[in-house]
Amino acid sequence: MAYLFLKAQNVTPIVSELTLDGREGAIVRHANCDVSNVCVENGALMFTCQASALPFPVDGATEKALELVPFTQDLNRELLTVTGLKGKRRPPNWRKGLIWPNGATRPNTNRPCDSARGSASGR
Repeated sequence: MAYLFLKAQNVTPIVSELTLDGREGAIVRHANCDVSNVCVENGALMFTCQASALPFPVDGATEKALELVPFTQDLNRELLTVTGLKGKRRPPNWRKGLIWPNGATRPNTNRPCDSARGSASGR
């Protein structure tokens, strides 16, 4: 029922959307989020993104209901696109922190790069 109510209100399906240039460390596009501390250091792209909305959490109890309605596609999208990368593709591991090209990890900090230069707001 909440799904139908939200659809009738024509709310945006985007929780946040961010496109970054991984070679230059630049913001290409952003929507419904504030982005800061964008930089590339030692081949790793690092950034801070604060979404202006919260995603709907999905756990085991809600998976069956999501088979009945396209809730995530219609109302719960968080999109991250990185362009300009070279080498093997590998998904980010948010729990371990930042992933370096050689697979090593660095703890996620509030100051990702000493040379951070990019920032933008968008709501």
